[in-house]
Amino acid sequence: TLTGRVKSNTTYARSSFPSVIDWQSGIGATMSKSMASGAPNQTTITGFSLTTGEQLWSNTVPEWTYSGSCAVADHGKVAVLMEQGYWMAWDGFSGKLVWKSERMSYPWGEPAFGAYSVQSAYGMLFRQSYDGIYATDWNTGKIVWKYVAPAASPFETPYTDVAGGQTVTSFDSHANILDGKMYTLNNEHTPTSPITRGWGVHCINVTTGE
Repeated sequence: TLTGRVKSNTTYARSSFPSVIDWQSGIGATMSKSMASGAPNQTTITGFSLTTGEQLWSNTVPEWTYSGSCAVADHGKVAVLMEQGYWMAWDGFSGKLVWKSERMSYPWGEPAFGAYSVQSAYGMLFRQSYDGIYATDWNTGKIVWKYVAPAASPFETPYTDVAGGQTVTSFDSHANILDGKMYTLNNEHTPTSPITRGWGVHCINVTTGE
Protein backbone atom coordinates (compact mmCIF):
# COMPACT_ATOMS: atom_id res chain seq x y z
CA THR A 1 0.00 0.00 0.00
CA LEU A 2 0.98 3.64 -0.37
CA THR A 3 1.16 4.21 3.40
CA GLY A 4 3.60 1.33 3.68
CA ARG A 5 5.98 3.05 1.29
CA VAL A 6 5.93 6.42 3.10
CA LYS A 7 8.93 6.54 5.44
CA SER A 8 8.17 9.87 7.11
CA ASN A 9 5.85 12.85 6.94
CA THR A 10 6.45 16.52 7.70
CA THR A 11 3.59 18.94 8.10
CA TYR A 12 4.13 22.05 5.96
CA ALA A 13 2.72 25.25 7.41
CA ARG A 14 2.16 27.01 4.07
CA SER A 15 -0.05 25.98 1.18
CA SER A 16 2.68 26.89 -1.33
CA PHE A 17 6.30 27.97 -1.55
CA PRO A 18 7.20 31.66 -0.99
CA SER A 19 7.61 34.07 -3.91
CA VAL A 20 11.43 34.14 -3.81
CA ILE A 21 13.56 31.22 -2.68
CA ASP A 22 17.15 30.57 -1.66
CA TRP A 23 17.25 26.78 -1.99
CA GLN A 24 20.80 26.48 -0.72
CA SER A 25 20.12 28.38 2.52
CA GLY A 26 16.62 26.97 2.95
CA ILE A 27 14.79 30.28 3.26
CA GLY A 28 12.21 32.16 1.21
CA ALA A 29 10.14 35.31 1.37
CA THR A 30 7.01 37.06 0.13
CA MET A 31 6.42 40.78 -0.53
CA SER A 32 3.25 42.84 -0.40
CA LYS A 33 2.73 46.55 -1.15
CA SER A 34 0.25 48.60 0.87
CA MET A 35 -1.73 51.52 -0.52
CA ALA A 36 -2.96 54.73 1.11
CA SER A 37 -5.21 57.21 -0.73
CA GLY A 38 -4.58 55.30 -3.95
CA ALA A 39 -0.78 55.48 -3.73
CA PRO A 40 1.76 52.96 -2.40
CA ASN A 41 3.15 53.88 1.01
CA GLN A 42 4.82 50.79 2.49
CA THR A 43 6.07 47.26 1.81
CA THR A 44 5.87 44.16 4.00
CA ILE A 45 8.53 41.46 3.59
CA THR A 46 7.95 38.12 5.33
CA GLY A 47 10.53 35.35 5.66
CA PHE A 48 9.78 31.62 5.81
CA SER A 49 11.56 28.33 6.41
CA LEU A 50 11.54 26.14 3.31
CA THR A 51 11.79 23.04 5.49
CA THR A 52 8.65 23.61 7.56
CA GLY A 53 6.88 26.50 5.84
CA GLU A 54 6.79 28.34 9.15
CA GLN A 55 7.07 32.13 9.28
CA LEU A 56 10.45 33.26 10.59
CA TRP A 57 9.97 37.04 10.56
CA SER A 58 7.99 39.90 9.06
CA ASN A 59 9.06 43.51 8.49
CA THR A 60 7.12 46.51 7.22
CA VAL A 61 9.03 49.50 5.89
CA PRO A 62 7.67 52.94 4.85
CA GLU A 63 8.97 52.44 1.30
CA TRP A 64 7.50 50.64 -1.67
CA THR A 65 8.85 48.03 -3.99
CA TYR A 66 9.18 48.65 -7.72
CA SER A 67 7.78 45.21 -8.53
CA GLY A 68 7.59 41.83 -6.84
CA SER A 69 9.42 40.40 -9.86
CA CYS A 70 12.45 42.52 -8.86
CA ALA A 71 13.05 40.62 -5.62
CA VAL A 72 15.48 37.76 -5.10
CA ALA A 73 16.71 35.45 -2.33
CA ASP A 74 20.33 34.28 -2.35
CA HIS A 75 23.38 34.10 -0.07
CA GLY A 76 21.05 33.76 2.93
CA LYS A 77 19.52 37.17 2.23
CA VAL A 78 16.38 38.59 0.65
CA ALA A 79 16.86 41.66 -1.58
CA VAL A 80 14.01 43.87 -2.79
CA LEU A 81 14.27 46.72 -5.32
CA MET A 82 12.55 49.83 -4.02
CA GLU A 83 10.89 52.35 -6.32
CA GLN A 84 13.22 55.03 -4.97
CA GLY A 85 16.15 53.46 -6.83
CA TYR A 86 17.98 51.26 -4.33
CA TRP A 87 17.94 47.70 -2.99
CA MET A 88 17.16 46.74 0.58
CA ALA A 89 18.44 43.38 1.85
CA TRP A 90 17.37 41.43 4.93
CA ASP A 91 18.96 38.44 6.63
CA GLY A 92 16.81 35.50 5.55
CA PHE A 93 16.85 33.85 8.98
CA SER A 94 16.48 36.78 11.39
CA GLY A 95 14.84 39.45 9.24
CA LYS A 96 17.49 41.98 10.25
CA LEU A 97 18.17 44.67 7.62
CA VAL A 98 21.78 43.99 6.59
CA TRP A 99 22.21 46.77 4.03
CA LYS A 100 20.55 49.41 1.94
CA SER A 101 22.34 49.77 -1.38
CA GLU A 102 23.74 52.85 -3.01
CA ARG A 103 21.07 54.71 -4.98
CA MET A 104 21.13 54.34 -8.75
CA SER A 105 21.77 57.44 -10.85
CA TYR A 106 19.29 60.29 -11.27
CA PRO A 107 17.10 60.76 -13.24
CA TRP A 108 16.53 57.34 -14.88
CA GLY A 109 18.03 54.83 -12.47
CA GLU A 110 16.98 56.66 -9.31
CA PRO A 111 13.21 56.07 -9.78
CA ALA A 112 14.01 52.45 -10.72
CA PHE A 113 12.81 52.58 -14.35
CA GLY A 114 13.80 49.35 -16.04
CA ALA A 115 13.20 45.63 -16.41
CA TYR A 116 10.75 43.67 -14.28
CA SER A 117 13.46 41.17 -13.42
CA VAL A 118 16.64 40.59 -11.44
CA GLN A 119 19.56 38.17 -11.75
CA SER A 120 21.86 36.82 -9.06
CA ALA A 121 25.24 35.33 -9.97
CA TYR A 122 28.94 35.53 -9.07
CA GLY A 123 28.25 37.21 -5.71
CA MET A 124 26.30 40.09 -7.31
CA LEU A 125 22.73 41.00 -8.21
CA PHE A 126 22.01 42.73 -11.49
CA ARG A 127 19.56 45.39 -12.59
CA GLN A 128 18.71 46.41 -16.18
CA SER A 129 17.80 50.11 -16.06
CA TYR A 130 16.92 52.85 -18.53
CA ASP A 131 20.34 54.45 -18.01
CA GLY A 132 22.44 51.26 -18.00
CA ILE A 133 23.02 48.01 -16.13
CA TYR A 134 24.00 47.93 -12.45
CA ALA A 135 25.87 45.21 -10.57
CA THR A 136 25.51 45.30 -6.78
CA ASP A 137 27.59 43.37 -4.26
CA TRP A 138 25.56 40.88 -2.20
CA ASN A 139 27.74 41.40 0.88
CA THR A 140 27.83 45.19 1.06
CA GLY A 141 25.14 46.69 -1.18
CA LYS A 142 27.82 48.69 -3.00
CA ILE A 143 27.55 49.20 -6.76
CA VAL A 144 30.42 47.16 -8.25
CA TRP A 145 30.04 48.47 -11.79
CA LYS A 146 27.64 50.18 -14.17
CA TYR A 147 27.50 49.33 -17.87
CA VAL A 148 26.39 52.09 -20.25
CA ALA A 149 25.54 51.80 -23.95
CA PRO A 150 25.96 55.22 -25.64
CA ALA A 151 23.22 56.24 -28.07
CA ALA A 152 23.91 56.19 -31.82
CA SER A 153 23.64 59.98 -31.94
CA PRO A 154 23.37 62.67 -29.21
CA PHE A 155 19.58 63.07 -29.34
CA GLU A 156 18.54 59.57 -30.39
CA THR A 157 17.07 58.86 -26.91
CA PRO A 158 15.87 60.98 -23.97
CA TYR A 159 17.92 58.89 -21.53
CA THR A 160 21.17 60.20 -20.12
CA ASP A 161 24.02 58.86 -18.02
CA VAL A 162 24.68 61.31 -15.20
CA ALA A 163 28.40 60.49 -15.01
CA GLY A 164 29.19 61.53 -18.57
CA GLY A 165 26.07 63.49 -19.45
CA GLN A 166 25.80 61.47 -22.66
CA THR A 167 22.59 60.06 -24.08
CA VAL A 168 22.35 56.29 -23.74
CA THR A 169 20.21 53.39 -24.96
CA SER A 170 17.77 51.88 -22.48
CA PHE A 171 17.60 48.36 -21.04
CA ASP A 172 14.21 46.89 -20.18
CA SER A 173 14.73 43.18 -20.83
CA HIS A 174 15.70 40.15 -18.79
CA ALA A 175 19.29 38.93 -18.97
CA ASN A 176 20.83 35.48 -19.13
CA ILE A 177 24.11 34.86 -17.30
CA LEU A 178 26.51 32.02 -17.92
CA ASP A 179 30.23 31.38 -18.24
CA GLY A 180 31.04 34.73 -16.61
CA LYS A 181 29.02 36.69 -19.19
CA MET A 182 25.68 38.51 -19.25
CA TYR A 183 23.58 38.49 -22.42
CA THR A 184 20.86 41.13 -22.67
CA LEU A 185 19.36 43.56 -25.17
CA ASN A 186 18.15 47.13 -25.45
CA ASN A 187 14.44 47.75 -25.10
CA GLU A 188 11.80 50.06 -23.64
CA HIS A 189 8.64 49.26 -21.71
CA THR A 190 6.64 50.89 -24.54
CA PRO A 191 8.99 51.30 -27.53
CA THR A 192 8.83 54.63 -29.31
CA SER A 193 8.04 54.88 -32.99
CA PRO A 194 10.15 54.89 -35.04
CA ILE A 195 12.26 52.36 -33.12
CA THR A 196 15.42 53.77 -31.57
CA ARG A 197 18.45 53.32 -33.80
CA GLY A 198 21.42 51.56 -32.28
CA TRP A 199 19.60 48.97 -30.19
CA GLY A 200 21.35 45.61 -30.05
CA VAL A 201 22.33 42.54 -28.08
CA HIS A 202 25.07 43.02 -25.47
CA CYS A 203 27.52 40.50 -24.02
CA ILE A 204 29.02 41.88 -20.80
CA ASN A 205 31.81 40.58 -18.57
CA VAL A 206 30.08 40.14 -15.19
CA THR A 207 33.34 40.64 -13.27
CA THR A 208 34.42 43.94 -14.83
CA GLY A 209 31.27 45.29 -16.51
CA GLU A 210 33.09 45.60 -19.83
